[in-house]
Amino acid sequence: MVLGFVDDAVVVSSMMWLMLRLIPSAVVADCRARVDKKLAAPRALKHGGLIALIVLWIAVAGLLAWWLLG
Repeated sequence: MVLGFVDDAVVVSSMMWLMLRLIPSAVVADCRARVDKKLAAPRALKHGGLIALIVLWIAVAGLLAWWLLG
């Protein structure tokens, strides 16, 4: 079992290293510039999805409590 995890870690690490070596440096520089530009730009926070998820979990917990106690 542990040998399988070690094997996967070695294979994935070596493939990532090889992939980064094969990508042209101009492409990597362009991607890094795009990421820096996107991270520097202010974004509006959208909490609608988070609020919906919290409400859903509260509803599920309430229904579970009602079912178990009722």
